[in-house]
Amino acid sequence: MLVVRVEMWPLGDPKRARTLSMASFTLVGAQPVFRPGQTTHTDDGSVCLHISAEACGREHQVGRVERTHEVRLLKNSQFIQGGHERFEDPAVLLDPRGRDIWKAGTVTGHNTGGSGRDARGAWDLIGGGLGAVLGARLDGYRRLK
Repeated sequence: MLVVRVEMWPLGDPKRARTLSMASFTLVGAQPVFRPGQTTHTDDGSVCLHISAEACGREHQVGRVERTHEVRLLKNSQFIQGGHERFEDPAVLLDPRGRDIWKAGTVTGHNTGGSGRDARGAWDLIGGGLGAVLGARLDGYRRLK
């Protein structure tokens, strides 16, 4: 589980930090991904041409693994009963009250590791999860530089 805590530091002072909200990204599944036409040399020396994920049988599945995460964005602390103090207990993310969740959804396509341009890490998961859950709400934002 990846947890993101959003804090406000008044005047940049970490001693005055207040937790505004939290988010969780929980791994709920993983699925091997095949490219059509990908070949695999199996243990018995034969070659399998992948047409689909099931084409060669489970014991021969190789390649990248696409992970699926459940994303939960909690409401701003001012809208949660117990407010800022409630966020001091990490269990709020493990078992949030239904009314504490602002947005939720499931995102797939995260592939950890890789190298070069294919490398994916925590920021990729956070960005992909926020984009999937918030969708058109982010349309007005654009990169300036």
